[in-house]
Amino acid sequence: MKEKKGFEMVVRYPDLDKVPASVTDDAEIEVIPLGRTYHGKEELREYAEWFFGSLSDIEIEVIDTTVSKGVMVSEIMVRATHTGPFLGYAPTGKRIEIRACRVFTLRDGLVHHGRIYYDLATVLRQIGAMEELKAA
Repeated sequence: MKEKKGFEMVVRYPDLDKVPASVTDDAEIEVIPLGRTYHGKEELREYAEWFFGSLSDIEIEVIDTTVSKGVMVSEIMVRATHTGPFLGYAPTGKRIEIRACRVFTLRDGLVHHGRIYYDLATVLRQIGAMEELKAA
């Protein structure tokens, strides 16, 4: 049993070329708050381009990671500025924080299947979208 705990790292300005390089050809990632599943390297890169294209000044803090029996679980904090369209909401320039959890199954050291969880309502509240919904 291989286990790693307490892994900490901060990444700035994600390198989108690393997304396809870190997954298997037949990878499948569910992004739970969006209700979408992305298949393969190309769809995953498109998701990453959309997500990170809506943000700037990106900092990703890996709070904790555990790897055991081919499963990696990570808690991360994404801090960024909302500078591009996000789910139909125009850029606000507001600083946001997204606490997320990633559960990945690994094959040959690459992500094969996974689920990403975060609270979408918190993100929408931070960019001011929840006020728009209340007013509607």
